[in-house]
Amino acid sequence: MAEVGAALTNGRSEPSRGSIAPILEVRAMSKAFPGVQALDGVDFDLYPGEVHALMGENGAGKSTLMKIIAGVQTADQGALLVRGDAVSFGHPLDAQARGIVTVFQELVVLDNLDVGRNLFLGHEPRRGPLIDWSTLYTQAQAALDDVGVELDVRTPLERLTVGMKQLVEIVRAARLRPDVLILDEPTSALGRREETLLFELIARLRARGVAIVYISHRMDEVFRLADRITVLRDGRHVLTDDAAALDRPRLIASMVGREVVDGRIVSAQDSPGDVELEVRDLHRAPRVHGVSFSLSRGEVLGVAGLVGAGRTELAEVLYGAARADRGRIELAGEVIAPRSPRQAMSLGIGYVPEDRKADGIVAGMSVEENVALPGLRSLTVMGLLRWAKLRSLAQHWVAQLRIKVSSPRQTVGTLSGGNQQKVVISKVLSRDPRVLILDEPTRGIDVGSKRELHELIRRVADDGVAVLLISSELPELLAVADRIMVMRGGELVGVIDGAQATEQAIIDLAFSPKADG
Repeated sequence: MAEVGAALTNGRSEPSRGSIAPILEVRAMSKAFPGVQALDGVDFDLYPGEVHALMGENGAGKSTLMKIIAGVQTADQGALLVRGDAVSFGHPLDAQARGIVTVFQELVVLDNLDVGRNLFLGHEPRRGPLIDWSTLYTQAQAALDDVGVELDVRTPLERLTVGMKQLVEIVRAARLRPDVLILDEPTSALGRREETLLFELIARLRARGVAIVYISHRMDEVFRLADRITVLRDGRHVLTDDAAALDRPRLIASMVGREVVDGRIVSAQDSPGDVELEVRDLHRAPRVHGVSFSLSRGEVLGVAGLVGAGRTELAEVLYGAARADRGRIELAGEVIAPRSPRQAMSLGIGYVPEDRKADGIVAGMSVEENVALPGLRSLTVMGLLRWAKLRSLAQHWVAQLRIKVSSPRQTVGTLSGGNQQKVVISKVLSRDPRVLILDEPTRGIDVGSKRELHELIRRVADDGVAVLLISSELPELLAVADRIMVMRGGELVGVIDGAQATEQAIIDLAFSPKADG
């Protein structure tokens, strides 16, 4: 296999690929769910030692295809071949037995166990009937050292950031020595240092001849890593080509079926209004230290910084999910100290959390029920729910935010990521907030839906709402924010005018000591 990997040089597949047999082939694959044709005659192939990016909007069929390959789901029609042999997997362990390992976007780790035990979950070395703990921890540390991850294997997973947990899961997959590794949105929760470690690991695996399917909405990293790119749209195969032969506009157009205008979204207002939120010398140990800023009506204030910079912790204090140790918060000139999210909402502060699936939606409930949850009291009379008013409210927000649903009664869990996020935002906007805090609002969302959400954020601000936008995606901040404040180590290290900002300027501040804002 190493010889095959050497034939794919410089991170780009050579034209001689035709002389190498694919390790994995998907032929005319189809899969339907009630009311949805998830896959419709899809073809896909994968060669040893290549990184093959799989792209498309949410709902394009990427996850369904990967779940069939991983043994989580079965196809209605079509064939799956591994090294030329037709296979059909009824369980993920069947796929693993053929050398196929998948790391899904949703973490599959146990917080109550340490790093070492998570790395060997289900594959613990044994001495007779007992687990060989000495061997487990020795091999676990070797697996981390092999990819340059500096972690003590006895560290409880609950002490790690989401990004480090995700990296642990990826190392666990690599430790199984797969022939095919499927990575679904692997950088969605990673910081810059963790991304670097992941990219180095991918390079090592590629050199060993491992075939990697890389699913991501982040085009910069796809063009950096991928040898080939396949695009799905509406369950159909649209395009497969060498990454070097594609550019961003063509790739976007093939994903969404139309041209998507890129670049900065300009405010419809000449200038922001009066100051709505004033924060002075705010402290919350251990992540927020002396932060001061102001936010005006009609303004989008971006918040940039590395993982651990204190951005989410700042938002939690403002929203009442955590209490400040000291400092001053003023809303429209009045001093406030929200002691709970409920109190913050009553004061006019809305919050869209980073993890929409865990904290933003109730996946098993309908769109209309989710939209109604924050304001149930206003929708009841003597304890009885006024369904007509609830449905009217849901229909209003479905129309306003252009949420793509068969009806407001559709279950939220069946929607695409972008439409789920719109439901979360509609829940907050239905409370008519004066300040809207958005924490990573487009994480894991496709390029078309992302642009729609950027335009929505701008519209909300133009309607007079003060928006605080926390994002790790610098192009997002550059596209929407009027000003961008950069945090490092819990401190505010600088503020940049959005129209003049560049990615390099933000990065320089994020790595700098405290500067004047």
